[in-house]
Amino acid sequence: MKREFLKMFSVYDLLKYEAIDCWNELALGTPVKLKNQDGQIVVTMESRKGTKDIGVLSKQECECIRPFVAMKWAADDKLFECLISEVKNEGDWDQRIKIVVHVKAKK
Repeated sequence: MKREFLKMFSVYDLLKYEAIDCWNELALGTPVKLKNQDGQIVVTMESRKGTKDIGVLSKQECECIRPFVAMKWAADDKLFECLISEVKNEGDWDQRIKIVVHVKAKK
C-alpha cells in the first residue's frame, strides 16, 4: 500500500507504562497503534501477553496528529500506519523508542 512519511516521534514514560513487560518483543518495524487517553496520545502494541500500552507521545510534538487520534482515525488503521523505527537498550529512557507515522493513501 502506498504511504507518505508524516513524522517520527520519541515515546516517553516507558517506565510508567508497560514497555518493560514486552521489551524483548520491541523490534524495528513492529506495528503500533495510537489511542487518545486522558488527553494524551498513548502508544500501544500487541504482544504475546495481549495489548500493552508502552508509552506516550509528547503533547507538543504530536499536535499535527492529535485531532485525528481524538476522533479515533488512528484506532482502526484507516489513516495512519505506525511502526517502531528505533529501539535502544541504553541511554535516556525517553530516547530509547521512536516510532514513525505514515499517512496511508486512499484506496
